[in-house]
Amino acid sequence: MILKKALIVLFFICVTIVACLHHMAQVTASEYSTFSQAKLPSYKYVSKHFIIYSYSRKKAAYLAKKAEVVAGRVIGHSGVSKFAPWKTKAIIILYKNHSEYVKATGQPGWSGGTAGIITHEALTHRAIYLYEGAPNLFSNILPHEITHLVFMQIMGPSANIPLWLNEGLAVYEQKDKGRSLKIIAARNMKSNDYIKLDDLIKYEKVPEGRTELFYGASTGLVEYLFVVLSRTYYVKMISLLKQGASSYEAFRGAYGKAFKSFSSIERGWKKYMIKKYAR
Repeated sequence: MILKKALIVLFFICVTIVACLHHMAQVTASEYSTFSQAKLPSYKYVSKHFIIYSYSRKKAAYLAKKAEVVAGRVIGHSGVSKFAPWKTKAIIILYKNHSEYVKATGQPGWSGGTAGIITHEALTHRAIYLYEGAPNLFSNILPHEITHLVFMQIMGPSANIPLWLNEGLAVYEQKDKGRSLKIIAARNMKSNDYIKLDDLIKYEKVPEGRTELFYGASTGLVEYLFVVLSRTYYVKMISLLKQGASSYEAFRGAYGKAFKSFSSIERGWKKYMIKKYAR
């Protein structure tokens, strides 16, 4: 009986991880999708950075409040002193249920939310598409999506946004901070079967067959840069990326002079991950 219950719990943990990874991969693939004919709910609510479309004023106001809190947190973590908002506010659409969401956006059945671009009232907006009752809507999906939108705005059109930083930061802003993924990455580090730092910062797409390791390593690296190392180095890296430097150039330019070698940064990151997550 105990073994049966343990297997059931393990099954649901695996399902949750797979669903999150499906969502992350889908977000990456659809960041530039255009939904010009997406149906909009009837109620409109406007906040500082967002326009919310929902079927309820109360839910729209609550969603706007949550969105602004996440946006403020992302801006605070971005390393910039000022944030220039979108010329046209980002739109968040909250559909009534999953079936309406899938019908309006054309997303697959497992999708819990997506980001894209919408043309509405002759204006082009960045947009987030959600539905009421989605699992982990406010704890994971909304923070993940908003992080992508805000970070892209912060970096600007000429910046080179590394995949590891874009995805790692988005997972880091989730309520659980990708803990299950960092545990997987840390355990692989302990057995010396992990994505090396030099490879991680150069990836332009998620490595096939190593999705969990990539997301765990990426958000673990973001955490290490935030928690352990001086934020000054991070701000320098962001500045270099905004100037068009490659991921490798920006990382080396920001952290290289502060450490004896590139491998010393990796050793520190690996030690931190194993100590905190590989128990």
